[in-house]
Amino acid sequence: MLFVTATDTDVGKTFFSSKMLNRMIAAGKYEPEQIAYYKPVQTGLDKDYDFIADNCPGVAIYNSYDFSFPASPHFSAGLENQRIELTKIIADFKEISSQHDYVIVEGAGGLAVPLNSQGELVADIARKLELPVVLVIRPDLGTINHSLLSIEFAKRRGLSIVALTVGGGNREASIDPLINNRDKDALNIISELSGIEYLEL
Repeated sequence: MLFVTATDTDVGKTFFSSKMLNRMIAAGKYEPEQIAYYKPVQTGLDKDYDFIADNCPGVAIYNSYDFSFPASPHFSAGLENQRIELTKIIADFKEISSQHDYVIVEGAGGLAVPLNSQGELVADIARKLELPVVLVIRPDLGTINHSLLSIEFAKRRGLSIVALTVGGGNREASIDPLINNRDKDALNIISELSGIEYLEL
């Protein structure tokens, strides 16, 4: 079981989740029907679970809350006169995990994103589900600060980040070698300062 989060939105959580799911199937660890993808909260018209459905055939897909407006979950839920309940997410996960051998849970945005007006955050999903966390980080300017802040926040919330990975679903390598060297240097600094290794797929 794994919880996938990121330093920001549109960093590559869903792309990483799809790669991880397909890697486990290709390695023969699981049959597609034995594993599941769970997106507790989805906002916006572009659905992450649609990407998983298109790229991970046979994998079961689950979602607890789905809102049309692309915004922080608490705001999108309010527009539809709904409130996100952490207790429902916990109950849904227990049901899903009872039916599958392995579940990848993907958060919405980053760890400090609010779920509701009661102060519950995306980080609380991972904490309540007691899942190890993979943090997807940006491979570009500003990633050192964003990544280290996310790691420190995770620690304060009692989360265990087991690996870092670079979001690469929407980015091609730069033709400028200096920019590529800058990005590689940033990733090395993050790993050294945090003590967390990278997971490459």
